[in-house]
Amino acid sequence: MRAFLVAAFLALLCGCLAPPEDPPPAIVAPPPPPPPGGGPPPRPPPPPPTVCGGAGILDTGGHGGFPGSGAGQDGGIGQLWLVRIDRGTANLADSIQRLIQRTTGALRDARLSPRGIAVVSLYDGALIWSTRDASQDPLNAVATLLSARAALDNPAPAGCATFQLLDLGRRLSQIGAPAGPFATPPGALLVGLIDHGARPAPLASCGDPAAALAADIACWASFGSLVLPRAEFRFGFFATPETGTTAQMKTSCLAVQGLPVTTIDSLEASDFPFFDPLAQQMEQRQPGLATRFDLCRALGLDAPAQLATFATAWAQLLAAQP
Repeated sequence: MRAFLVAAFLALLCGCLAPPEDPPPAIVAPPPPPPPGGGPPPRPPPPPPTVCGGAGILDTGGHGGFPGSGAGQDGGIGQLWLVRIDRGTANLADSIQRLIQRTTGALRDARLSPRGIAVVSLYDGALIWSTRDASQDPLNAVATLLSARAALDNPAPAGCATFQLLDLGRRLSQIGAPAGPFATPPGALLVGLIDHGARPAPLASCGDPAAALAADIACWASFGSLVLPRAEFRFGFFATPETGTTAQMKTSCLAVQGLPVTTIDSLEASDFPFFDPLAQQMEQRQPGLATRFDLCRALGLDAPAQLATFATAWAQLLAAQP
């Protein structure tokens, strides 16, 4: 019996002192498969190059429709109208509203998509009226607000007729903020200037606005940080003559069909040439960029045909853009 107990004790002692068993091998997950096509994942595209001395980014299109079409993500056609404000504007208010309405209709008939419109004072830059969407707005309030503005004690027009345009151009997206007419950048912009009186200063004393307005890229106009190519702009200069006398002009205007007689006493020819040479200088840099309209004819029954030709030619050029 004693021998059996001794043998059992020795067996237990040997088991306790035996080396431990090796741990099971660790399981290592295989590496993920490489991306399709092999190689590292693609890098993000570089930021778009800046233009206008680093102050802007050029809109290169590709919005799902050509500029001004309003298709896809395109912003349609914007309109910026600068109107001379003085006492005589009250007699012209209805005719000016009709001109803006006819222009909007001509753009629409040319298969463009009018969107935001702003009407501002030509010589002091004050906002008079605006809409974000011309397709939903009949533009019937323009005449009332022009008349109300004309009734105020406004300073006499002074300075260069393009000064406010160039100033507004730097901050188009801020007009009427926060939900102004150009808060969404348009695909193209029509600029109309309406001046029924004598120009306060000749173009020769106003530097070289044609160089800025006709430059490609159009750095004079920015929508936030976005700028557009020159093809996406058109200018209409609706003004009284810059040759001849006011009496000669009134005789000519009386022969225009559909021109309200009440408007004629508010019209004055200009001794200083401004819009004639400006349109010519811009035309030399880019044919078709600026069109000079005789104001009497633009307010009469000739207007629809003139505006249709203007809008159709521009629409054809825009349709060829990306």
